[in-house]
Amino acid sequence: MKELSRAGGVISPAVAFDRALGCISSGDVFVEFSGGLDSSLLLAAATLQRRAYGLPDPLPVTRRHAGQPDTEESEFQEAVIDHLGIREWQILDADENLDVLGPAAQLELSENGPALFARLPARRWFLDRMGSSGVVLSGEGGDEVFGRAPLAAFYLARYAAISRTNRRVAVRSLASFHKSTSLARRRQIGRSTPTWLTEAAGKDYRRHLIRTTGPGWSVASNHRDVRSRRDIVMLIDSLEKQARRHGLEYRAPILDLQFVSTLHLLIPSFDFFDRAFLIRKYFPGYLPEKLLRRTTKAHFASAMFGPMAIDFAEKWDGTGLPDDLVIAPELREAWRRKEDGRSCSPMQWAWMYREGLL
Repeated sequence: MKELSRAGGVISPAVAFDRALGCISSGDVFVEFSGGLDSSLLLAAATLQRRAYGLPDPLPVTRRHAGQPDTEESEFQEAVIDHLGIREWQILDADENLDVLGPAAQLELSENGPALFARLPARRWFLDRMGSSGVVLSGEGGDEVFGRAPLAAFYLARYAAISRTNRRVAVRSLASFHKSTSLARRRQIGRSTPTWLTEAAGKDYRRHLIRTTGPGWSVASNHRDVRSRRDIVMLIDSLEKQARRHGLEYRAPILDLQFVSTLHLLIPSFDFFDRAFLIRKYFPGYLPEKLLRRTTKAHFASAMFGPMAIDFAEKWDGTGLPDDLVIAPELREAWRRKEDGRSCSPMQWAWMYREGLL
């Protein structure tokens, strides 16, 4: 593990991220730790900062889902914990507690009304297990901030060709460039449109995604979009309010405005082509090679559909949702397949309607 430092008076990405963390208070610090690159980087940086000030290590808090192989990350989680030398680690058996209609979710929906994001109500159970005070750090925003922008492939190819370091990298980069074009994105959105939306609603869905979530061509424009995207602003606001109701302070350092606004000035655009490479280069020693060489990714959509959600799906009579927006039989089938996390919000709205909460 390398200490945070300045080189020649120029702030490094690691130092910029250290400033965004701000977890030097003497109170408890919890890190939502899944074992992915973003949460692992967050845990490593928070651990470094706390140790630099002589404070106790942050407590990583991990949710595991028994019987859900798509969510399995224990091998990589353990590699990160061993690499950092962290002694205390809270592992929670999520079971049905993160069910979108589980006991915690139903209580949250009953007390605080509909949630803008379906995964938030069940977080009540998660936050309850962190105590009544402290800071909760989340790796939210990693895909948006550290993800590649379309021109990253071009910049990487140009750099590789000019420097003559790796011509194969240049060829592969240019070959992938077409996948990032606007036309390719439109086709991808079209293929991923939920089948349970009506034709008119599907058109609105595609139009909204193309307008609001399309990446900027450059890293700088991509980061400007991230800082102004309404869905991200609303998500963070919802997470902060929910944490405050539990006596906790929620922070998403990767989405810190100052950090995002300066990141593209500290890292060349072509380095955003590969996240593991970026972390290895600018946060050296933070994470174990086993994690940086990882080629798999966990998926949690199926874990959201626990026994109570599936029971509701089987008994649902099709009421509570506008007929001009959803196709009830298709939506019920999506719930049964447990594949589409986007169908969770309609389920919660339909449940609230049944319970007389709307």
